[in-house]
Amino acid sequence: MYILIPTSNKEKTVVLQSNIINLLTNIPNEYYKMLVTPVQPEQDILKKFQFDGQNMTAFYEILVFLNDQFTVTPGVYRQYEILLPVVTVLLKSATSERCIRKYLRLQILPPLKDVHNRPEQGSTLRNHLCRLLTTPMTQLRDVVAELLFVLCKKSVKRMIKYTGYGNAAGLFAQRGLLGGRSDKGEADYSSGSEGSETEEYAEYKHGINPVIGCYEEPHPNAMENMTEEQMRSFRNRVIEKKNWISRVYHGSVGGPSLIIAVVKETLNYLTCNGEIDVCQMQQ
Repeated sequence: MYILIPTSNKEKTVVLQSNIINLLTNIPNEYYKMLVTPVQPEQDILKKFQFDGQNMTAFYEILVFLNDQFTVTPGVYRQYEILLPVVTVLLKSATSERCIRKYLRLQILPPLKDVHNRPEQGSTLRNHLCRLLTTPMTQLRDVVAELLFVLCKKSVKRMIKYTGYGNAAGLFAQRGLLGGRSDKGEADYSSGSEGSETEEYAEYKHGINPVIGCYEEPHPNAMENMTEEQMRSFRNRVIEKKNWISRVYHGSVGGPSLIIAVVKETLNYLTCNGEIDVCQMQQ
């Protein structure tokens, strides 16, 4: 397996692994399953390389390579030349073979325990990838969003749970899912227990703000002491913002970046002012 070949120094290892990953981006999807092989009884393979009876060494090393790249000073060149090919390989692999998707899901989106920090805050693969959901490099952003969506089995509720509605707004807008509708691709996946809740998530679930993707202390309802006239004015402003999102999405004005900005602004506005419809979308 070429990705495991040792080199004389770290720099050469990065170059070798990067070239191998670039090569993998060009192979047909049906061949990615050949990167995993059944574990044989006579093989002495560490447990961390095994999953569901399969040897996952190749994907373990690809994930290590990806994680290492996030520790390097970021830049547009690095995002395009280094990160984009890796995420592309992971996406194509996850869509080609069920056991690969399940393994990547476990490594990137493990059962959720950290409910007090936003999805983009931290140093896990999930945190790093969630930060890329708002990168100005649209090609990378779209591939990362698609990868996370596939790992969530194209479930809108699960995507909100792991990334926050705000971070996923661009993907939802492009797929016409801003209203919380189910993606038609969700039916292609089994309704297994991969999304089972941890004790930490279950304890704080009631207070998790789905817009930002983490627990938030309760705040007063801004509409509680409003007069009828003020409430009427507030509702009109909400309708205006919703209509603006619809116009942006249908291409009359702006583009993907504007979609994300408007959606985030509106979601935060609705949440802070007592609108709770979006909160019903969390898992």
